[in-house]
Amino acid sequence: MEKIIREIMDSGLLKYAIDAQLQEDSVYTKDMEDAKQLNLYIKKMISEEQSIVLDDYEAVMQSASSRAQEVSYILGVRDTIAYLQQMDALKIV
Repeated sequence: MEKIIREIMDSGLLKYAIDAQLQEDSVYTKDMEDAKQLNLYIKKMISEEQSIVLDDYEAVMQSASSRAQEVSYILGVRDTIAYLQQMDALKIV
């Protein structure tokens, strides 16, 4: 099962599924809009060099956050399947 999980994560398909669900979440979309506004405000206060560093930092943090979402999601699915198998409620052929 671990090999299948790795293949799913490496394919990138999971990221698109998670992103699609997030775009429908009103709290997430509001937070992202607020973040954009704060980013514009901050960039007015800092130099261009500082802005580049901030952009790089944001990109790294977004990448790490996306990966954490994917790992959390897939581990939840894996654990659910394992639990259902232990209960004999799910048989994988």
